[in-house]
Amino acid sequence: MNARLVGQVRRDPPTSSEGSLTIDFRTEGNPTELEVSDFTITLTPDEEIGPGPEYTASARNADLDVESLVVSGDEMVVAGSFSGQLVQGGAQGLVLEEDASTMTVDGNFQATIPRLESR
Repeated sequence: MNARLVGQVRRDPPTSSEGSLTIDFRTEGNPTELEVSDFTITLTPDEEIGPGPEYTASARNADLDVESLVVSGDEMVVAGSFSGQLVQGGAQGLVLEEDASTMTVDGNFQATIPRLESR
């Protein structure tokens, strides 16, 4: 299963992807024994952070745990947590904080999302 969660820290509806945190992940296995096989966490800066490239992390620089996934009809409810070092412009390998411009993130998520295969 592939999923994309996008969080916005704004009261007004966003007009662009600025200021968003996006989690893209792929899971394998059944809902009781899920394994995250691939993921990316991306922060798109807004005017408060300042202009510049996105901050990105994958498994080398971050952790993503999907704690539950419930599929019901044409929706799924997913919950989990993430933490790590997002690297400005992205990175292919492990990056230590002193090596590049990084931003530390951590959080929890719970979302009800539509299953696109069911449409």
